[in-house]
Amino acid sequence: MNRYFVFLLFIFLIDISLPADEIFLKPPESFWIAYTYPVAEQMEVYIQEFRDGEWGVAIQVTESLSYNLSPALTLMPDGTLWVAWSSSDKEGTSIHARRYKDGLWSKEYIVSSDDEFDDTQPSLDISPEGTPFIVWAGSDGHDDEILFSTFRNGTWAKEVQVNFPNTVPDIDPCICTTNEDIFILWSSFNEGRYRLTAVEKKLNLFTRVKETDINEILPNEIKNIFSLVFQDGFEFYFFSGKSLYKNSLRKADLTSAPPLQKVLLDPGFEDKFRKMETLLMQNLILCYLSEERKNITINLSPLLDDIKKKRAIPDASLVNILTSKDMELLIKKENKQEPLSSIVAFGDGLTRGYGSASGGYPTLLSQFLARIVLNKGETGEMTTTGLQRIKSVLEKERPEKILILEGMNDLNYGRSLKTIAFNLEEMIVQSLSFGASPYLATLVDNQLYPERTRLMNDEIKKVSKKTGFPLTDLTIFLKGKEMSSYYFDPLYPNDKGYEFLAYGFYLSLKK
Repeated sequence: MNRYFVFLLFIFLIDISLPADEIFLKPPESFWIAYTYPVAEQMEVYIQEFRDGEWGVAIQVTESLSYNLSPALTLMPDGTLWVAWSSSDKEGTSIHARRYKDGLWSKEYIVSSDDEFDDTQPSLDISPEGTPFIVWAGSDGHDDEILFSTFRNGTWAKEVQVNFPNTVPDIDPCICTTNEDIFILWSSFNEGRYRLTAVEKKLNLFTRVKETDINEILPNEIKNIFSLVFQDGFEFYFFSGKSLYKNSLRKADLTSAPPLQKVLLDPGFEDKFRKMETLLMQNLILCYLSEERKNITINLSPLLDDIKKKRAIPDASLVNILTSKDMELLIKKENKQEPLSSIVAFGDGLTRGYGSASGGYPTLLSQFLARIVLNKGETGEMTTTGLQRIKSVLEKERPEKILILEGMNDLNYGRSLKTIAFNLEEMIVQSLSFGASPYLATLVDNQLYPERTRLMNDEIKKVSKKTGFPLTDLTIFLKGKEMSSYYFDPLYPNDKGYEFLAYGFYLSLKK
């Protein structure tokens, strides 16, 4: 399949005023959301409308024996909705789409090529004259590329590749249309880090109009770009950790227009979501028409945890590693013998200890080993962020050993298995460059993505075999354990479950 496109390259620098101002995202009078929800051990896509102060009935979009993830949503001026998503089964992962209006659905379209590779992370927009456009990250078996299609004459056109052909991931695309142009933003891996890239489509030719180091937007943190909106210029929304930010790009030259703004949910917005059954809801997408009848679509996925899980548990980041008088004496003794951070636990919420009252597996592991294990987990982090962050952790702590457990959030947001594996392998490369011995771990069993987790763990095992570094297979320790006894929620263990994770790393480190 010919996915290659030729386009011109221009490079800009971003100039942004810091710190960011704070603004509230207020709910419009009516809006639509799309999300995924587990049904009979699969994930299905739903849409739901908020109108006249009430939520309408949840409408199921998908009815398939597969994992349906990373939904996209866009709204036409006449009220027609387009919904797209990635659908994964034993044959691969492809992009599907349907049209909805006044209770009637179109047929289900398969947008991407029918092959065994992953096509994930779709983004939709509607041109002013009503033509739907879509982009997504499509794997060729080695890495992800950015692919594009348009809906004309009752069918989705053959996909074309937007980015230069390469052997590294291009991910997290978003699309926005104006009267004259189509603009696409995504994250591309280049020279050891992910960078922000934008292209413009004019006269059937894609022209790259901007490429910049994504860290220049906010220092020292990688960003996940999710949403691009046109309003007399371009506004793009992105997440740094779990915080949502907005910045503007000037229409004329696509340079940044300060100030950078931190976006908070209006309390009334949160109240509306609290009226819903949100415990198992994933991948939240907001869509509405502005007063100018312009389509506004924003991915709110990383904020969903804060909306649905404000429970009375301590934040693991605030839990002191000194859990007992015995540990206090042990640490004092250890400090005299070796550096405090000789072992670093690195990763996402599974490392941070989300759902734990004692600090998660690193605290328990330190007790098993009778030595310090420094917790460097970040709840909500994806592997792109982890790959960017690991260098600063290695520079500061100079650990002897580093334990790497990450990738569940990537699965949650629909990233391809190959991109996750690529990022984990690059973390190993970074660790070795600082003289740290890496210990890579498989993901734990969970209720939401059992099959995708199994496939991801196969990829993690391949990374371990390819690099020749130890694998900590955590699947064997929680396999078959009751959710009610060993898990805080469908994804995260409780303290009893974290003890098994700690024991798994303990066995690996003692070999």
